[in-house]
This record gives sequence, structure tokens and C-alpha cells, in this order.
Amino acid sequence: MSAVLSKRARSVKFKRLTKLESNCLHTKRCPESSTLKLQDFTKHLHAINTNTFKPLSLDYGANQLHSGLRDGSDVDKLLRKLLERFKNVNFAFGYGSKVFPQGKDVDVSNSQIDMILAVRDPVSWHEYNILKNGADYSSLKYLGPRAVSYVGKLGAGVYFNPFVNVTVDGVPLELKYGVTSKESIVDDLTNWSTMYLAGRLHKPVAILEKDPMLILLNQYSLTSAFKTVGSSALVQSVKGILTAGVARSFKYAMAKRAKYKQSTKKSV
Repeated sequence: MSAVLSKRARSVKFKRLTKLESNCLHTKRCPESSTLKLQDFTKHLHAINTNTFKPLSLDYGANQLHSGLRDGSDVDKLLRKLLERFKNVNFAFGYGSKVFPQGKDVDVSNSQIDMILAVRDPVSWHEYNILKNGADYSSLKYLGPRAVSYVGKLGAGVYFNPFVNVTVDGVPLELKYGVTSKESIVDDLTNWSTMYLAGRLHKPVAILEKDPMLILLNQYSLTSAFKTVGSSALVQSVKGILTAGVARSFKYAMAKRAKYKQSTKKSV
């Protein structure tokens, strides 16, 4: 598609890649084939001619977008309205069974919506968010944004505010959102350091705020995961899930049948 676009049109349609993004694209580094750490990328930039890189196609990374959220569905609109509570978010996605109902309708008024927000500077971001949405935080906020950011760096590198009461279009619901740095997601996608964020992005997510670098690295992470597992093991896993699902459904149906028989006997 990009081949038929004029040079001027491409400059409008495509966002220019940073040196780090271009380096990732050029070297095709992925967790499966390289142990090169994120901080080592900058050491090789002098050998990279970024002027030779071609722009990404318009549909690059489209497979990362869930089909049910591409046409402005109710869930998509809900998540975007929740995202309006926050400023200066570089990358955001919703996840979990409330975002992707598993075979049944979900009453969002009695649900906790899960979201992850990635920002460039967690300290500054928390400083502003505490002023705007201070009720979201625990008593840790009284120690200041640096303390909140420090706690967020521990473990998987995500600070969560759970059980946040919000109202969207008159509907009350609960929100749980995690705040992480863009650097933490880049590191996990590149090196699979904790697999918390990278592993979450291996599953269905509703990407709301896109970032060219993270879309690029997530594409490599998804590809690496498939190559690491292998097609045969993947097929066996899918078969196992389907078999377990059928067995669970049969067990549920039999239990329901037994319960019905027992109730009819009592009524007689």
C-alpha cells in the first residue's frame, strides 16, 4: 500500500520513527533470538543509517486490535470515556473478562474494568493525577508522587489503583487502573524481563492509545512467542482448551439436570 503513496503523502500518513524504533526495526531483535538488553541499543546507533528505513504500512499491527473494538462498540466507547479522566497517556489498553465477555453479557454497572496506562514520566504524571484524582489513591499519596512512583517500580513495574468509583453517562462502575512507564513496557517486550506486561499483551487487549514504538515491539513479541512455542505445541494447547471446555460444559449440564430432577422429586 505504501508503495503507491507519494513521498509527500507518506510524510503525512506515517509518523517518523525515532532512532530507537528504527534500530529495533532494522535489527529485528526479539527475546527469542537475542539477549541484548534495552540499554545496549543506544551503543549501536552510530552504525545505523536511519535515512534508509522505509515507513511502516498503514495496516501494520492491525492484528493487535480486537475486531470487536474497531467499529466504536459500546465497550470501546466506555473505555475511551474512562481514558478521558487522565492526561498525557502514551499507551493504554483495557483487558479482562469485563472488556471481553466470555460467552455472556456483562453488566458493567456491577463490574470492575481493568486498564493499563503507560506514561513517559511516572513521577510527574502521578503528581498531576493526585491533584486531579486524589481519591483514587491510598494513603501512600501523602508521601508524594516520588513514593508512589517508587512503589510502582517494584515487582512488575506497575502501580495499581483498584476499586475506583467512577460514573460514565450516569452509570456507576468500578475501575482498576495500573500505571507504568513506557520504558518498563519497552524493556519487558524486548527482553521478557518479568513477562507481566508482555504476557498480558500476548492475550486479547483493547488498545486505546497507540504508540508506534510499542506497537512495533509488541509485534515482535507476539511473533517471538509463536516461534518459541511452535505450531505443533500451539495446536495441542488449543485442542486441550477445547476438550476442557467441552468437558466443563458437559459437567455443568449434568449438574443442572441432577438439580432439576431433585427439585421435581421434592415438588411431587
